[in-house]
Amino acid sequence: MKGFYRILCITMIGAVLAGCGSGSIASAPAGTASAGADAKDYPGKTIQFVIAANPGGGTDNTARIVQKYLPQVLGGNIVITYIEGGGGTVGNRTVKEAVPDGYTLSYFNEGIVNNQLAGIADFGMDIYDNILIPIIINTSFLVSNKFKTNEEMVKYGKANPGKLRFGIELGTGNAQVAAAWLMQNSIDGTLIDVGAVNGQVAALAGNHVDSIMVPINTVKDYISSGEFHLLAIPARDRNQDYPDTPTLMELGVNIYLSRYYYIGFPKGTPQAIAEKFEAAFKIINQNFDYLEDLRKINVTPVFMTLRASAQYVEETTEVMQKNNQYVVDYEKKYGKI
Repeated sequence: MKGFYRILCITMIGAVLAGCGSGSIASAPAGTASAGADAKDYPGKTIQFVIAANPGGGTDNTARIVQKYLPQVLGGNIVITYIEGGGGTVGNRTVKEAVPDGYTLSYFNEGIVNNQLAGIADFGMDIYDNILIPIIINTSFLVSNKFKTNEEMVKYGKANPGKLRFGIELGTGNAQVAAAWLMQNSIDGTLIDVGAVNGQVAALAGNHVDSIMVPINTVKDYISSGEFHLLAIPARDRNQDYPDTPTLMELGVNIYLSRYYYIGFPKGTPQAIAEKFEAAFKIINQNFDYLEDLRKINVTPVFMTLRASAQYVEETTEVMQKNNQYVVDYEKKYGKI
């Protein structure tokens, strides 16, 4: 959407969202408990966002924008710590084991759910008392440096069994998409674990793989230079900024991803602190500069209450469970990735 930005308020089944009018973090949102003494002087020191990935990827890019604007309303300041490993498991375990005082929080994506579904982690969203979703994503694309269209990649894969290489990270949506693409096109290809987004981009740039699925903002320069090509988008609808790129479903691959970034409050964190974040995000979603900065990196800011965020996770987890079956089927046919 160019020239202006409309705040997206999402209403989930069984959850009522507050309106998009102005508000104050001094009082709890309607329908929630009183903020109470636990949040009266919060934040009294620096808040740490733990990102369970390396710097420079989509999670980091959005976190830096939240880091810039959220303290303007919430107060205090935010620092970002990067703890990569296990597809996000190591960093999220650090948050799980932290003192639940509101000063060590997770800023991550839906990969934590996929990790649990894939058996990489023995925990998922259950390590949090509350989560808050400020951003949703429909801007991950299937990209190649060798093929200009999906049809070219299908033709090559069928003519060269075992040769087509997808760069993936285990326990994530890109592994699900790659497995679904191969299985539904009846192509014998290889899934290569090259790590998180930065590793995937480097692997494609170095010709170590033939295709990856990554957020568009991480490969924009490669797309502009003609080194990489957009093949498809794993979403229910085409992206309005890239209207010529078809969805995978249009191409006969029955998969789409439900992607988002969230802030996770580990078990034991005072409810009133989570409510302060909820109220603060309601306010910064009125800030044109915040909205525009997120639009520039092709993600969608949203205002969801804590309750609506939990409902959104529950509903999208059902989609992820179905998507993970493609990886299970791939490994049954070709062996462990």
